[in-house]
Amino acid sequence: MSDPTDYTPSYSFSGFRASSPVTPLPASKLDDELARISEAVNDHADAINDVRRSDGALKNNIVAYDSLSRSLQLTFDPTNGEAVAAPIAVAQAAATAASGSATSAGTSAAA
Repeated sequence: MSDPTDYTPSYSFSGFRASSPVTPLPASKLDDELARISEAVNDHADAINDVRRSDGALKNNIVAYDSLSRSLQLTFDPTNGEAVAAPIAVAQAAATAASGSATSAGTSAAA
């Protein structure tokens, strides 16, 4: 299912009332707005029902490995080279930066 459509008012009833305080609200415009509100609410309910069971839990088998964060994926498959490579590269870069900072600090302290 595609993302549900949000409701955006297309007619200003307060604007109508301000410009025509004694004229009855236009029934067809009111009906159109109520229909659009109903459609938006139903679309959102359908989207929730796509992922949620009646007891409030996620539907069975809806969470896939690819939808998990990298760190959680590693708890399931620590041998996955692709998932392991990026965190290792980040850690190595941090270690190199820390080593450079330590060297600079040592040089500065000796001076």
